[in-house]
Amino acid sequence: MANCSYGAILKLLKKITIELPEDLLIAAKKRAAELRRPLRQLIEDGLRQQLPAKPSKRMGHKKIRWIVSEGGLPRGLDVSDRVAMYSGEYQLMPAEQMEAQTLEGIRRGLEDVKHGRTRTARTALKEIRRSRKIPRKA
Repeated sequence: MANCSYGAILKLLKKITIELPEDLLIAAKKRAAELRRPLRQLIEDGLRQQLPAKPSKRMGHKKIRWIVSEGGLPRGLDVSDRVAMYSGEYQLMPAEQMEAQTLEGIRRGLEDVKHGRTRTARTALKEIRRSRKIPRKA
């Protein structure tokens, strides 16, 4: 800091006012005295410990492969007839069509595995814990 002027240093620091419970303030002052450091330094160290060193930029965006299926109301459902809606009088999707959609979903999943577009549950959970800073249980 030999080349910095006093005015330049003041521009880097900001004064703030915070409200703390009295018991917390007293404990903080005692701890600062024990460490022979200013209270400001103790608070700064605590904030630095709780906050990331650098503001995190958004993690690299990974392309999400959306699986889209036909939507809409079930065939024969009349939404204006509440009694019929809850009685199940409308025709459900034929079993063959439901089975075909299920098999297509399984086929897509196997294709993703074949081309390496998947990861293990352990890897996915590890990434989630790391990105959310969740400690691993002992």
